Amino acid sequence: MTLSDGYIQQGLTLQAIRDVGLDPVEVWIAYFGMGGTADPVHVLDYLRGSALIPPLQRDIVSRAVSEVLFDGGLLCGGQGAKGARRPAGASAADPGSAAGIDGVALPPSMDFDPAVATTASAGALLHGDVPVQDPGAQESRRVASLERTGLLETGAEERFDRITRRAREFFQVGVAAIGFLTHDRYVTKSAAGRVEAYLPRQEVMCNRTIRTTRALVVPDARQDDRFRNLRFVRSEPGIRFYAGHALRGPGGLLIGTFCVADTRPRHFAREDERALRVYAAQAQMQVCL
Repeated sequence: MTLSDGYIQQGLTLQAIRDVGLDPVEVWIAYFGMGGTADPVHVLDYLRGSALIPPLQRDIVSRAVSEVLFDGGLLCGGQGAKGARRPAGASAADPGSAAGIDGVALPPSMDFDPAVATTASAGALLHGDVPVQDPGAQESRRVASLERTGLLETGAEERFDRITRRAREFFQVGVAAIGFLTHDRYVTKSAAGRVEAYLPRQEVMCNRTIRTTRALVVPDARQDDRFRNLRFVRSEPGIRFYAGHALRGPGGLLIGTFCVADTRPRHFAREDERALRVYAAQAQMQVCL
């Protein structure tokens, strides 16, 4: 690829981002999870149109942009002329205000696998936000991705606890947590506030969160048909508010969540949702280490 090709790729990507008002933090999370290794400062410059990054990194950012666009229903149904996904423009996100991320070195590659990191196979591999040919096989790959991280065997870690403590204080909620979903359980990795170590997967809102690459915000679970009958909503602790974002494992597969919750209903402003994505990006970086 020539230098001029790189600028064309960059320009098309930036145009795609601006045309739909794409939130750059969502793209950062997807980029990290797909194994992006470019220095954040360089990527920021690339996304501002002032510098280029290596071709492989441009391609990974392209795929991250397409992932978020597709999941939001903004990428022509996610299909090309013959049903194949096409990276948006060709590469990049636009981190205008990725607070708390600038200047932090990215983790090593997580074995980016284009075959499984598309939204059709990763962003919606659970219960089909997007149809998949073999949901059982996709779920097996997702769980295998989780197992490859080794995070189920390491117990509590300060690097995760630091994030949940800060998030709980920032959002002024009862609970902030990072957890992973196995075939049948939610496994708590870190929690500020009271959360059981293991929970039935079908009884947690995070089971819905890992079906999408976008943030899931529930102002009042008792008023939401998807969640009102969950045990932890109907009885103790009586969860009302929830906001969460999926985390990725090797291959870009969605393996867990960062979330905050409270026993009181709550309005979640746009600024709050942006802050949620920043905390999720910090958690994602730790997953990638």
